[in-house]
Formats: sequence, C-alpha cells, structure tokens
Amino acid sequence: MAIEEKRTVEPIYIKNHDEYNFVCEYFPSLGKFEEKSRNEIGNVEFIKGYYVKNKNDIIGLFSSKTGPIIFRNSKQYLLKPGKCKMEISEQIDDIMIFRLVINGVEAFSVEYEKPKFVNFDPWSDEEMVDFYLWLTNGQSEENFYNFFTEK
Repeated sequence: MAIEEKRTVEPIYIKNHDEYNFVCEYFPSLGKFEEKSRNEIGNVEFIKGYYVKNKNDIIGLFSSKTGPIIFRNSKQYLLKPGKCKMEISEQIDDIMIFRLVINGVEAFSVEYEKPKFVNFDPWSDEEMVDFYLWLTNGQSEENFYNFFTEK
C-alpha cells in the first residue's frame, strides 16, 4: 500500500526501541534512512515511534496524519484496523518470524532471535523487550491507532 502523505518537515527522527544511543534519520517521501548516534544529530524533536535494526534491515513504526506507518528500509505500509494483520510464529531455538499481512497478502516477513528476558528492571515485561511483540499486541487496541495518528 503506497503512502501518499507529504510532510513539510523532513527528515523525521525515530528512537531506537532497544538502544538509547541510536536514532533513525528517515525521509518518508524518499524512503531514505540512516542510523545515527544521538551525538551526531544534536538536539532534535523525535516523532512518535520506534525502530529496530535486524541484520541489514531497519524496521520501524512512526506516526502520521493518516495513521501509523510501519516501514522496512525504504518500503512503507499504512496500518489500518481490519486491513492489516501482524503475527508472530516461533520456529526452533528461539527463532521467531514476524509477518505483516495487508488485505490478505504478505507485505513482508522478518526472522529474528527472541530477545532474552534477563537483567531487566522489575517493571519491564516481555512486550517491552520484544519490539515485534509490542507491534503485534498493539494492533488489537484502538488507542494504538489513535496514538500513532497525528492530530
């Protein structure tokens, strides 16, 4: 599903879900992106959203006027309730597969290692540690779509 939204301010800056010191500088209209350290970007405003680095891919979510947009590198997909489905399946040896399905067609899938849930503070839960689980669980909550839709 192509994204037609035009932004007046580019790039946008997205926080890394797992590592505080890294940021994704993303140009939605071009699909261009670069991972940078917080020291490189200085004091910038972050958009609502998160991303993770998975091998050579950057996968993330950011807010827009049309709703939450999930991206894998330069490809972007608008998440709409009832039109998209995110699912996780477990393979062997803690290898997981995350799938994004839009209108019954797989848009992309990502294989990742299940995060080890050790040495976290007592307030963290599995969803806070696993970006893909957070996304998958969020899809069933109306406030997820409202939160990632800019007013």
